[in-house]
Parts: sequence; C-alpha cells; structure tokens
Amino acid sequence: MDKSTPSYNLSVVVRETGIKPDTLRAWERRYGLPDPERTEGGHRLYSARDIEMIKWFIARQDEGMRISHAVTMWEEMVGDGVDPLHPTPQRVDIQGDMDHFSEDAATIRLRETWIEACLNFDEFAAEQILAQAFARYPVQLVVTEVLQKGMAQVGEAWYQAEVSVQQEHFISALVQRRMNALIAAAPAPTLNERILVGCPPGEQHVISPLITALMLRYHGWDVTYLGANVPLANLKETIAKISPDLVVYTATQLVTAASLRQVAEALKKDGVKFAFGGRIFSVNQSLVERIPGYYLGADLTKVAENAAKVMNDKSAGNTGADVSTAYHNAYQQFEAAVQPLNSKLLEHYHGDFEMAEPIREVNDHFAAYILAGLALGDLNLVNPEIKWVRTLIGNRGVPGDLLVEYLSVYRKYLAEYVNGEGEIILTWLDSLN
Repeated sequence: MDKSTPSYNLSVVVRETGIKPDTLRAWERRYGLPDPERTEGGHRLYSARDIEMIKWFIARQDEGMRISHAVTMWEEMVGDGVDPLHPTPQRVDIQGDMDHFSEDAATIRLRETWIEACLNFDEFAAEQILAQAFARYPVQLVVTEVLQKGMAQVGEAWYQAEVSVQQEHFISALVQRRMNALIAAAPAPTLNERILVGCPPGEQHVISPLITALMLRYHGWDVTYLGANVPLANLKETIAKISPDLVVYTATQLVTAASLRQVAEALKKDGVKFAFGGRIFSVNQSLVERIPGYYLGADLTKVAENAAKVMNDKSAGNTGADVSTAYHNAYQQFEAAVQPLNSKLLEHYHGDFEMAEPIREVNDHFAAYILAGLALGDLNLVNPEIKWVRTLIGNRGVPGDLLVEYLSVYRKYLAEYVNGEGEIILTWLDSLN
C-alpha cells in the first residue's frame, strides 16, 4: 500500500503514536500538519506517512525542541528538497555499537554552523541544526562529534580570549538541556547491573558526566545520574539505597581530582567498585595513578566498552599512589597558614591598581591548587595549572611578569608560616621561577 494513501482513523493514530487526540487536533489547527483527508461523514483519515510524521514531531519534542520550531524545521527541510523522514544519508563510518566512528565533512560542517549559531545567541537556529543532525545521525555520534567537540572548541576559544564568558555559559546551558532531554528519552535498561554517575564535591562541570550517563544508558545499563558537586557526607547512605554495581565520577580540574580521590578512598573501604574519568586526567596523565579505582579513558565513545571491562574485572583496579607523611604534615601546616597568608597578601597589594582587585580570587584559587597537590601527594601536579593560568592572563593582556612577581611575594610571606616538612612547598615555589 502506498504510504500516502489515507487509510487509518484517529484511534489507530493514537494507538500507534501515543499522542493525545486534543494535541493532534491542535497541531492540525495551528500548523496544518498533518493534514488528513476527511470521509463523507467528516471523519479524519490518516496515511502511514502522516503517522511517521507525527512520530517525527514527537521525537523532536523528546529532544527538547518546541513543536512550533519542529514544524518550521520540517517546512524548511521540505522547501530545500529534503524529505525529513528519509533524509539523504551521509557517509558515517560506524562500527559495532557506536564505540568507534570517524567524523567527515558533513559532521564538521554541522558542528561549525551550530557553534556559530550559539555564539550569536541564536537558540532557535542552534536547535534547528541539532534537530537536523539527530534526524540524520545516531544520537551517540551527534553528542560526541557536535556537542562534545563543539564545547571543546568554544572552551579553547574562551581560553584564547576569542569568546566571552557569556557566550560560553550560553552554549553550556544549551548542551545541558539537550543532554538531559536525551537521557530522559533513552531506551529502557536491558542489563541487570546498575551504575551511579556523578561529580565529586566542588565539581560544577557536568557535560562529561552527562555524556557518560547517556553512553552507558544506550549500552543498556540502568544509570542513576546524581549531577554536579555531590557531597561525600551522605554518599554512603545513597549507595546503600541504590546498590550500584559501579560508581563513575568525572573531574575537570585538579582541585576536584583531589576531592575525587577522597571519594575513591571512601568507596574502596566499603568495597564499592569505582571508575573515573574527565578532562583533568586527559591533560595530566600522571594523575591517573593517584586515584584508587579504574580509569575509563579519555575517549567518551569508548566509555561503555571500558565500563563493561570494569564490570568483568575482579580486581580493585589502581591501588592509588600513597601520600607520604611529609605531604600530610605539609598539608596541615599550609591549611592553617592560608587565612593569615591571604590577609598579608591583600595588605601587600593594597593600592596596586593592577593586582588589588583580583588578588582575593587569585589567592583562593592558588591556595586551592596547592592544597590539591598536597592532598594528591605531588606538588608538581600543580605545574600545568600554573602554566595554564600564565597563558590565560597573557591572552587577556595582563603582563606575565605580574604572575612571576606574585609567586615571589607569595613565597616570601609563606616562609613565615611553614617549617620542617612544610618547606617542601617553598622548594616547589622556587622551582616555578
């Protein structure tokens, strides 16, 4: 039977699509889509294509798009000679269960046009581009090739002072909304194991754990997503209620990698299997050995494959490098010194126009870096962060010698508060010059 032949009444359409009759009538009245024929008695008759169209609109809604926007996108695709239900396939190299694929010119173009729309704060255009991408490609491909890589490009552009904070926040909010909608619409679990996904205390960046949760759900696992900044205090009670077979955390910063280590150590004591990942472990590979548990790797397209290996592994994963007694003692000395040290630094830079305004924030961040390095057992882990900050402020027109001068002043005043094993911090500061 020709799919365009009107053959089905309203009850069949409702049964096949799950749409409410009132909603369907509203679509027809407001947008003229679908446009069923009528019997002599005035009853609606729908074609198989009408039913597919309705399912297409519902899918766009599940992805977070408003119906009015979906209708506009449908009409634009038709106007361009593209059938939304059967778009021209593009070359995509996909193997297995989406663990491996390569990007091509089409996905690169989608990503670039999406980024351009986002940087122009054009939410409607950005959502249209994503809807077209999801109509042509598998969900996992769009998430990694467009959303994840797009966010990485925007982050690098912000680092180079080519993108504003407002633009970065706008695109991040769009991605979070889209990821939440995709996770909510993911297929029901087919595997028995349950996985808990979240972020350690202090971690506010959620794109990586959201993508991780989505990949795991599409692999068939029952995933509980806890979100950002999960306190350690009640985690034990949460795990007792959820009974996960695996806990997965991600961290993007050195400071939150230190709090992730605390989580890993606590779970290790309770015999809970733990895996981790995130940007900070990609840019600083030596951090991996500092965390007890399993590292899931830098490639989020392989996170499900690696999680499956973890599930089948009977070992405890990385043991996590021990933190020396000297580092423990230095941590205690420095923690006690932070408040008076910051006060002295504020007093020192009082009246210095270039440094006085940001000095409080700089103090807080630098102290957090040092505490993280001490907690992880190696202050040299902080070095990439110092280099990153040096380049960041340089890209924003701040003379690099200001940071050098700050580190010198910092060491001078810190020497008044540390001694013995705490002097390893002074030695490390000397190595930065």
